[in-house]
Amino acid sequence: MKCGRSALALLPAAFLALACSGGTGWDPAATDAPGDPFLDGLVGTWTLTGSMGETRLRQEVDARWIVRGQFLRMHFLESGPSAGDVAPYEAVYVLGRDEGSDEYVLHLFDTFGAGYSRTVGIGTRRGDTLEFLFDYPDGLFSNAFIRESAGGRWRMLLHAKEGDGWKLFAEKRLSPREGT
Repeated sequence: MKCGRSALALLPAAFLALACSGGTGWDPAATDAPGDPFLDGLVGTWTLTGSMGETRLRQEVDARWIVRGQFLRMHFLESGPSAGDVAPYEAVYVLGRDEGSDEYVLHLFDTFGAGYSRTVGIGTRRGDTLEFLFDYPDGLFSNAFIRESAGGRWRMLLHAKEGDGWKLFAEKRLSPREGT
């Protein structure tokens, strides 16, 4: 069969129709049920405050289930003024639990670029603490999510391995955003 120019022009429309018809198995009305009750406690909108060294932090965070509840996506965006010509900090965390091993994974994407995104954090939960360990080329790094029993808040403690010990890199607090 020979396709003329007009037939080729119809191909994008045909693919679009197929994608929107439900023939792909994707149901836009389907809800993303939580894949993990512990991570489900992070769903919502948050105000992040804290510090990274001498730098004060203030970010808005939106967390929701994606990919049919298999992963929790957390979007962090700096809400305070930027320093000079520096663009506001932005990050996306994608967290999930491997039911086979009962370990968690954390993919971290941020304004520092793809170099640090190559390393996946592997997490272990102990009670109300979920700690991820990243084995970066320049050293070990830890990011712990700690569920506080009062007020529906969370803390995040980030540490970097230095010599035989760990040094605090950042301390953050997630509080429910007012009005939500």
